Amino acid sequence: MAEITKSVIGNISGTLGNMVFRNIGGKVIIYTRPHNQKISYTEKSVKNRGKFGMASLLSTNALWFPGIKEVWNSSNLEGRSAYTKIIKFNAKSVEADRLTIKNDIVPIGKRLTVNSFSLTSEKFEIDFNTDNFQNITQPYNACLLIFLYDLKNPATGSNHYFIKDTLIVNDGITSENKTLQFIMSNTYSAEISLYNKAVIFFALTKTTSKEVYWTTNFKTESLLT
Repeated sequence: MAEITKSVIGNISGTLGNMVFRNIGGKVIIYTRPHNQKISYTEKSVKNRGKFGMASLLSTNALWFPGIKEVWNSSNLEGRSAYTKIIKFNAKSVEADRLTIKNDIVPIGKRLTVNSFSLTSEKFEIDFNTDNFQNITQPYNACLLIFLYDLKNPATGSNHYFIKDTLIVNDGITSENKTLQFIMSNTYSAEISLYNKAVIFFALTKTTSKEVYWTTNFKTESLLT
C-alpha cells in the first residue's frame, strides 16, 4: 500500500493495471491487486458481495445529506472515514439486494419521536416531537432518504431506486411538535409509482464551527399504493 500526498491531475480513483486508487479522508491510497485473483461464485460469496455493494450504495447516498459526513466523522465507530464507517456499521444488517429497517443513515443520537408520517407519489409528510432536541436548535437539516424496491413490473425499471431530499428548518416556530412536507419532483413521483415498497429513513443534523448534533434516525417500511 502507498499514499499520494499531492497529484497534479487532482483526485484519482479507480484501477490502472494491477493498481487500485481510492480516495480516503482526502488522501489517495494505492493498493496492488494480486495477480491471478480468483473470484468465488459460491452462494455465500455472491451474497457477501451483494451485501457489501448495498452497504456501499447506502453510504454514498447518505453522505449526500448536509451534516452526515460530520456526524459519522465525530463518532468513535470503526472506520477510517465517514464512508467506511457507514459501510461497516450497516454491512451485516443490509440484504444482498435491498436495505432494511435495521439500517441507519446516522449512528445513535438524540431521541427523535415521530407522531405520524405519510408517503404518497406527491409528497412525504412527517410530524415529530422536538422537546428532546436540546442543542438541535434552528437552523437544522431535515434529511429524508427513501429506498424504493419490489418493482410492480420487472420490465419497467431498476430493482431499486433512491430518493433523497433535505430541508433547512429555520422558520422560528418553537412549538413542541413540528410538521414537515417534502414535495416530490416529477421524476420522484414517477419512480414511486413503479414500486410496491419503500424503506424510509429520516434524521435531523446540525453542525456548527465547534459541535455536531444529530438525532437517531426514524426508519420504517411502507407499502406503496
